[in-house]
Amino acid sequence: MSRIDTLLCRLQDIKFESMQQDVVAATIRNEILQKKPLPNSYIMNFMKVFMSKIEEFGGEISEVTFEAYGDILTKPVSEITYKHYDVKGVSISLQENNTLIAEGTTGLKTWQASQRMAEYLVDDCSLLKDKHVLELGAGLGLLGLTVCSLCNCGSYLLSDHHSSVLHKLQRNIAENSNNLLCIPSVVDIDWEEVSQNGFTNSLKEKIQCVDVVLAADVVYDVKIIQPLVQTLLLIIEIMKEEGKIFVASTIRNEATYESFLKELDKHGLVSNEITKHHLNYLFMIRQPT
Repeated sequence: MSRIDTLLCRLQDIKFESMQQDVVAATIRNEILQKKPLPNSYIMNFMKVFMSKIEEFGGEISEVTFEAYGDILTKPVSEITYKHYDVKGVSISLQENNTLIAEGTTGLKTWQASQRMAEYLVDDCSLLKDKHVLELGAGLGLLGLTVCSLCNCGSYLLSDHHSSVLHKLQRNIAENSNNLLCIPSVVDIDWEEVSQNGFTNSLKEKIQCVDVVLAADVVYDVKIIQPLVQTLLLIIEIMKEEGKIFVASTIRNEATYESFLKELDKHGLVSNEITKHHLNYLFMIRQPT
């Protein structure tokens, strides 16, 4: 190898090393991720792909990269991690659990239908402009926080029931409040309780102002379908006459979804499927809904 070739190889190594330092600093060592960490499994997968790409392009994995990888291997797994979203230039960070079911609820994890509904609504914010919105089964708040970041709602009421979900929902609102056009409020709505005893007077007052009801990924268990539909019926009685209800579902079980449609039909509620093929996707990780 000539001296010039050796020099060029050295420059290439320096380039790869500098690039690795920049990437590690911007990702694994990022200040935000130090305070609000991603799941270990996600970071591990990222590092594996990153290192394989370095080798694929003829580079050597630097000490900085190896050190970062080693830190991940020895880092204890945390049940509480964050997901970070960049939605049309607005940053949204959500604290959530890694497991599908935690503390007896599915509400401590973000689900796909909320992403799809957010994309649909943000694609045409006129649907919610100056509207008073109630969201059922808000979970960790991705849908509500996305809408409140990009659409000028009149007001936004996030509801759920599990105490841990409500606590994290309040926390997620507080952590993202600087980016919100409309600061949502949180209320406890228990569909079982409502279906049996109706709404309290204070909730009735709030619902009387509602123009739009949103519900994403709430049709997942046949046991909750009857109280959910009963709750919707009571909301329809109270909300504004020209109000609209949007429900987004990930079809995991056809029978469960059919049960929901039959329960709607049983009470004379007509559902219209919305088909919109050319949405602007806001979220990178997608599954069919």
